[in-house]
Amino acid sequence: MKVAICGKNGFGGREHSLAYLFKRQNPDLQLYLYPGNGGTEKLGEHRAVNSIDEMIKDMLELEIELVILGPEADLEEGLADLLRKKGIACFGPGKEGARLETNKLFAKKVMEVGNVPTAQYQYFSALELDALLQDIQTRPTPYVIKANGLAAGKGVFVVNDASKKDLAIQFVKELISGGYGGSAKTGVLIENFLPGEEASLFYLVNTHTSELIPMRPSQDHKRLMDGDKGPNTGGMGAYSDAPLVTDILLDKIHQQIAEPTMHALQALGIDYVGVLYFGLMIDAENCAVVEINARFGDPEIEVLAPRIQSNFLELLNCLANNQKCTQIEWTEEACVSVVLASEGYPISSKKGIPIYGLNSIPEDILIFHAGTRKEKGQILTNGGRVLNVVSLGKDISSARKRVYDFLSEGTLRFENMQYRKDIASKADRWIS
Repeated sequence: MKVAICGKNGFGGREHSLAYLFKRQNPDLQLYLYPGNGGTEKLGEHRAVNSIDEMIKDMLELEIELVILGPEADLEEGLADLLRKKGIACFGPGKEGARLETNKLFAKKVMEVGNVPTAQYQYFSALELDALLQDIQTRPTPYVIKANGLAAGKGVFVVNDASKKDLAIQFVKELISGGYGGSAKTGVLIENFLPGEEASLFYLVNTHTSELIPMRPSQDHKRLMDGDKGPNTGGMGAYSDAPLVTDILLDKIHQQIAEPTMHALQALGIDYVGVLYFGLMIDAENCAVVEINARFGDPEIEVLAPRIQSNFLELLNCLANNQKCTQIEWTEEACVSVVLASEGYPISSKKGIPIYGLNSIPEDILIFHAGTRKEKGQILTNGGRVLNVVSLGKDISSARKRVYDFLSEGTLRFENMQYRKDIASKADRWIS
C-alpha cells in the first residue's frame, strides 16, 4: 500500500509520531512524507514540492492510495477536498468540516445545534473594536478572550481579575491589527470562564457511516513554564492516560458531547471524515467543551501513538473509504512526552542550531522531531518546538521519571534548550 502523510504547513512531532506508528505496524509500507523533517528520512521518502497543485500531481504519479493530513492549516486550505476530487482517499475533513477549528463562532453554532455543553459567549466582529474594548472594561472577571481563527494555540487570553484588563486590551489590539497570524481577522469571542482542569479526547469520525471511535484521554501542558506559568504555546508536553477523566466521565463525554456533535454535523449536511479533537474542561464529574479541533492534537498524539496495539493505518484507511471499522486496542502502559524548545519560544525561535546526542538514544526512549532539518549530515533546529522526548512506563510516575532521568544525563542537547520540569505531575492529585 502506498500512503502519504502531508504536513505541507508544518511537518512536526504529530506527523513524525504517525509515521513511526505506521512503519512499526506495517514494515513493508511504502510511505511518502510531504515534506518530512530532520528525523523522518528512515521512515519514508521525503517529497519536496512547491505548491498544492504540484503535490497532488506528484501523488497521482506515485499512485498514492491514502493521504493522512496533519496540520490544521492544510485542512483550512481545503486540501482534503482537492484530494478527494482527484480520487485519492483522504483521512481529514474537508474545508467546511475544518471550520470547527478554523472558525470558533462556527464551532459554537454546531455545538448549539447539538446542545453540547460549552461556555456562553459573545462575538465581536473585527469592525466592532470599540464595543469589544468597552466589554473588556466592564465585564465581570474571570472571562476568556479568543481569536476566532487559527492562532497555533496562542490566540487565547484569560482575564483572571481586573488587574489583567489592561493587558487584555493590549492583546486584543494586537489581534485586531493582524498579530498572531491574523487569527482575529474574522472577529473575537469573549467566553465565560469555565472552572476545572483541561483534558483532551480524540474521536475518529465518519459521518457517512456514523462511525465514532474514541481514543484514550490525554492532558496537554500549554504554558511555557513550570506551574502553568508564562505565555501559551503550542504545547510543552503531554501524558496519557489522564486519570482525571474517569470511566464515568468517558461515558458522559460520549453521550453528551461526541455523539451530539457528530449528529449536529450530519443534521447540517457536513460530510466529516477525520478527527474530532475535544478540548475539555473537567470539573468534578461534569465536563464542557473548551474548543473543538479538526486534527490530531500535538503533543497529545505523541503519547497516544506509542500505546496503540491494533493496526492504526488499517483503521484510518477503513474510515477514509467508508468501511466498517473496529475499536482501537491499547497497551496498559502510560506514556509521557516532554517538548524541548528553542530559545525565545513562543515569541521567536533560533534556527540552525546543531543538535547533539541523537545517535545515542536508548531503546526505551522515543524521539519525535518537531522543528528540525538535516543539513550536510547534521540535524539542526528549525522551529520553536524542536523535539519530543517520549517514554512508556507501567504507570505515569515511572514514564515521567524515565524521561527526566534521560534528560538529566545531558546527552541530548542544543544551545539554550528549554523545557518544563513538571510535565505529567498534575496526574498525581488524581491517583490515589
